[in-house]
Amino acid sequence: MLHSEIRNQGWLQLRIYDWAIYYTSLSNIFKVENTKIWIRPYSIIPYSSDSGLIEFIDDTRTIHSLKEISHERSLRQIYKRLFGDNLKTAITNFIESLAGYSLLQYFFTVNDRHNNNILVDIYGHLIHIDFVFLI
Repeated sequence: MLHSEIRNQGWLQLRIYDWAIYYTSLSNIFKVENTKIWIRPYSIIPYSSDSGLIEFIDDTRTIHSLKEISHERSLRQIYKRLFGDNLKTAITNFIESLAGYSLLQYFFTVNDRHNNNILVDIYGHLIHIDFVFLI
């Protein structure tokens, strides 16, 4: 392995480690301060400068896939279909997670958000994924 490859691998692992700390710390601050703000941290394990593992997040679908399956364009209509009698709780969860990810995006100047990198879980929370451009 070349010296530059080793240095790049170490740099990538450090950047992922830093990002995980920031993300988890922000989530912990929301909990400790007893806010109604929600984000879902997840694990990332880098193996090399261009590969690694990311934690699988159960019971989620991308907004893009939900729109394709439901043939709806509006998230309101998708939520009505998905959550039925639990719509009020799902909307509350949506709002709390939207607030959390809005703050995360503001603090870390995150962009590149689109329907393929935003998940919806079975409770109505939004979960943002794919932050590779930060690294």
